[in-house]
Amino acid sequence: MFDLAACHLDLGDLEAARSCLVQTHRIARQLANGHIEPELLSRLGMLIADEGDPDAAALLVGASEAAQQRHDRVLYPAKAKAADRTRLRFEQDLGRERFDERRSQGMTHPFDEAVNLAGLSRTPAR
Repeated sequence: MFDLAACHLDLGDLEAARSCLVQTHRIARQLANGHIEPELLSRLGMLIADEGDPDAAALLVGASEAAQQRHDRVLYPAKAKAADRTRLRFEQDLGRERFDERRSQGMTHPFDEAVNLAGLSRTPAR
């Protein structure tokens, strides 16, 4: 579902992307599957940036990186390239210093706190 959300993001359909991420979050919670946390948080960062809040998006980048470490995950090469492009976009939007500061702060956010930051847990799934 988070890959489908990324497709919707690429098309500029933020509502459909948010719906996919809500469903992903709901399913992950039902399955108690923390394995997808890094990708979900990464996609949330992209969504939040597209919705106009690069500051919160930078926090989600940090939360995603922390989730990768927590679950001993490495992104697949294509996803790593996408994450690098996203990071560069946020650095341009915020400036490198501000981005690094917010990203570092995001690394201390637990998963549920990061999801709440994105407003995902308040959005009903369709």
